[in-house]
Amino acid sequence: MELIVDWAAIKTTEEFYDYLLPKLGAPEWHGRNLNALNDSVVTGDIYESGPPFKVKHINCSKSIEGIREFQEAVISIFTSSVIENGGSQIVQE
Repeated sequence: MELIVDWAAIKTTEEFYDYLLPKLGAPEWHGRNLNALNDSVVTGDIYESGPPFKVKHINCSKSIEGIREFQEAVISIFTSSVIENGGSQIVQE
């Protein structure tokens, strides 16, 4: 599965989950926090779409200041997923 995350368009963590979880085919009960994302993206067996994932993060430097720490955590989670499960990740400033 290929995902493109445009960080310039994401203003809140809720917007991130509203965008990402449907793309992944996440079940209704999926948590909307970094621990749940880590468990499902790295461990797997939750999403219809994978892992492995092909993720492209664009406009990283254009994200709003209040979400940058969250953004870094998300990128780190997907890095762990690529290490554990294959796939790829591109981060564009």
